[in-house]
Amino acid sequence: MTRRALGTPFQLKEFLMRFWCSAVTAVALAGLAACGGGGGGGGGVTPILPAQAMNLSVAINGKTAAPDGAGQYAAKPGDTIEITPSIGADWAASAADPSAITLRSASSSSTKWSAQLVNNTTAPVVYTVTAKQGSAASITKDAVFKVSGGNSQNGSYRVWATNGTQSQLALNFDTGTYDMTDSAGQVSSDSFAADPGEQGTYVLKSARLKAAYNAARFRATGDAVVGSFPFDDPQLASTATVQPFVASRAPLTAQADLDGTYTRLGVNYGPGLRDSQIRRVQLSAGGTVFQQCNDAAVVDMANCTPANLITYAVTPAPNNGWSYVNVANPVDKAAFTVAYVGGQRVMLASGLDQTGSQRVFRIGVIATAPTANTARGGTTDGGWGALGFDPVNASWTVTKADGSSDIQSLAFSNLGYPAGLQSAGASPNAYFFMQNSALSVAVGARGNNGAGYMHFGLVN
Repeated sequence: MTRRALGTPFQLKEFLMRFWCSAVTAVALAGLAACGGGGGGGGGVTPILPAQAMNLSVAINGKTAAPDGAGQYAAKPGDTIEITPSIGADWAASAADPSAITLRSASSSSTKWSAQLVNNTTAPVVYTVTAKQGSAASITKDAVFKVSGGNSQNGSYRVWATNGTQSQLALNFDTGTYDMTDSAGQVSSDSFAADPGEQGTYVLKSARLKAAYNAARFRATGDAVVGSFPFDDPQLASTATVQPFVASRAPLTAQADLDGTYTRLGVNYGPGLRDSQIRRVQLSAGGTVFQQCNDAAVVDMANCTPANLITYAVTPAPNNGWSYVNVANPVDKAAFTVAYVGGQRVMLASGLDQTGSQRVFRIGVIATAPTANTARGGTTDGGWGALGFDPVNASWTVTKADGSSDIQSLAFSNLGYPAGLQSAGASPNAYFFMQNSALSVAVGARGNNGAGYMHFGLVN
């Protein structure tokens, strides 16, 4: 076989250069200096690389996610998002409504962006996270999330507690977190989770809890929450005790809507004192007149001894509350709120009495005759359990703070009390009971072992 001569050294160099340039072109490197000509010089070869692309890997709650046909990732409030860029990135984020989305546990670096999304509205919100290559701002990539609406029960609730204090409770059901802010502005924050053994009940986690049994729980309905929490004890410094509370974000703001006759149960709490109170009270004249019967026996307003029927004038007070002042004795005054709980009007008061020595809690409902149902809630001795009614009996099964059980069943004996108020048991273990369609309430009778004891809960 004959060999073909390659020619002169210069021709050989040109052949090899053209062969090398063609090979480089085939692997997508273009624009090499010295390619394409036969000129001399023999200079170096400098490649010009293509622009880098920004790609993003997205995980939601630890699982790789893919966008939909519109290029959006479906996310729920409370989801934890992780975005990993293919090259080092700086980050920016935006939403049409800047206040709609907030972030929890947010973290970002050149290699990852992560956060838990919180939708502060009940409407879906589009939220965009943008990755930018730091040295080339034109290299960007968006991750677009369509965040579904937040839980309708997220929000802030005003709290009335049986230890005579008021607080503010912020709940987020999407993230399972809460903030309890007392009247001094001190905040207790932690998490909550559904109780696997009691549908509709949530268990509150708190470093304040010291008892063997965690009775810090709550149940929610519409714009109200009923539960128990380890509040600071106003009578014992540096002590937290689990006490029942009612919380609402739906106070009545129209004075004319206050009218009605309420059965009001209460407890008084002072140094070495636990006591109970039962009164029949009435709001009338478009909510401008408040009357209270101070008879020793609990009677209907029409049967109240005239000298014991006290009349007060009602005027608006701060925080959507109402003040009432004795028309015959201006020193005798107090405040209350009427709020919706489960669609029913409930009268609530919590604070210091006129002497400043006792804390008081009052809860009043437009009571109905007992019907068969079960409510679940807390007790003033730090327990939690079921309070059951039927037309002739009351019963309860409570787990106490030490983990033991209190189980009782008592027959009602109305004894001529106003409609909706029932008594049960006998001295020294006598109690009074009332309910509406949302709440059931029990209080220990004065002068008995149960004086100052209260148990109330949200009807299932």
